[in-house]
Amino acid sequence: MQIQALTTTGLCLGLMWALLTTKAEAQMPSMQGYPPMVSQTSFMVPENMSPGVSQAMYQPTGQQPPGAVAQVGFCNLAGGGACDSGCDGYCGCSGGGGCSGGCCGGCGCGGGPGGLIGQICQGGALNGLQNLCLFCRGSGCSVCQAPNNAGSLLGCLGILAPYTEAGLCAQRWYDFQAEVMFLSMNGSSTNQALTSFGQGVANPTTGVVDANIVLGTDSASFNELAPGFRLTASMMFGAGGNIEATYFGSQHFSQSASYVDPTNTLYSAFSNFGTAPSGGFDDTDQSAIQSLVNKSDIHSGEVNYRRRWVGPYCRFQGSWLLGFRYFDVDEVFNYEARDAIDSAAAMTQPDFFSSATQTRNALVGAQLGGDLWWNVHPGINLGVGWKGGIFGNRAEQDTAIRSNSINNLGVSQLWETASDSTTALMSELQARLAYRLSYSWTFTAAYWFIGVDGLALGAGNINTSQASQLFSNPAVPRDVSINIDDSITMHGFSVGLEYLW
Repeated sequence: MQIQALTTTGLCLGLMWALLTTKAEAQMPSMQGYPPMVSQTSFMVPENMSPGVSQAMYQPTGQQPPGAVAQVGFCNLAGGGACDSGCDGYCGCSGGGGCSGGCCGGCGCGGGPGGLIGQICQGGALNGLQNLCLFCRGSGCSVCQAPNNAGSLLGCLGILAPYTEAGLCAQRWYDFQAEVMFLSMNGSSTNQALTSFGQGVANPTTGVVDANIVLGTDSASFNELAPGFRLTASMMFGAGGNIEATYFGSQHFSQSASYVDPTNTLYSAFSNFGTAPSGGFDDTDQSAIQSLVNKSDIHSGEVNYRRRWVGPYCRFQGSWLLGFRYFDVDEVFNYEARDAIDSAAAMTQPDFFSSATQTRNALVGAQLGGDLWWNVHPGINLGVGWKGGIFGNRAEQDTAIRSNSINNLGVSQLWETASDSTTALMSELQARLAYRLSYSWTFTAAYWFIGVDGLALGAGNINTSQASQLFSNPAVPRDVSINIDDSITMHGFSVGLEYLW
């Protein structure tokens, strides 16, 4: 009886030692610091059968035994089947590779884990990094597999797939957005003729002057894309709602135009192109060069409450918003005339004229709007948005005038000012693409169209009237007014990134 008890005790200890040894061997890395190349499975290999077996656990009739061990994994029905090698964790049938033949030759074939940023280590010619793969002996991790499986077009394009783990129903949201904006601007000011080549001729019946116009306010209209930036910060404010603050601006538009005539036969609108008085004024007429410079700057700041919604089946989502906005448009329009082309000749021919008309528009008011998004694919969204409102505009214009006649009368510079208030309308439309790169980062691009009506623009406030009084008696001010009936339209595009905390 004692011998039988000892035998039983020894058998139990032997079994416990065998179990502990097997568990330790399964967890212990190899001498190189890597786990075994072949993934551990839950299947037992029958006795006397070669370790190289197929997944079905038996050898097909008439065929040689397989020479390699196929990894035993699984594919879930929703795609994204895992390859339980312990290396990638997610291979993906439709999202990141199939399980035919073992993860379709490597993870990341159809998207892979973590979107674009999550797959940076999986694409490109990174074969030299296989020695840095610390977990799969340089053959199991995607970073090591991708170079060997890049022959497939889908495998190459897979690294560009969006981040899809948030799903189709993910509500559009970001904490911070930064964009570079490129906008062009067009003003509605009526073209005003300013310079003629040669003296004009007045019709004795109608009094209309016929002149060869070579410069007008439209000669300095903007025809460029001005760079600027747009920043937005959002803070959650209840379920589905947020407070967002946005600034965009710093766009600086500038355009110039000039006309040169060495024979000094340029005339200006101040003398009705040399007809009143005949031959024009010393300051503005019989010039060798006349030039225009037009500049404009915009700034916009707004704070909105936005409420988001998601439609049935998550195919569409959108939002509505209410808020306040400040919009600022500042312009300067310079007009100059000189008798001399270069500065050296100007010392002997000092006749000159210069006017700088500056306008400022400060718009403040409430706005409303919203957006609508089509969830094309998890991680890819296309949307349109609109905002508009009625604003109060406080507009001002200041004109600084210098000329040789005014200087001769003891006035170094003449100032003329005017201001008025009006109602302005503003509308903003955008079409946007959002392409999610990872959980935190989203690439975004947009097209913009912005219209504002009820503005005072520099080109629309050039005052050429009462020139005789201006040059002969500057102490008596001219009739000064401000034109607040102009408008601007801006359109362009932006690219940027969104960050989700």
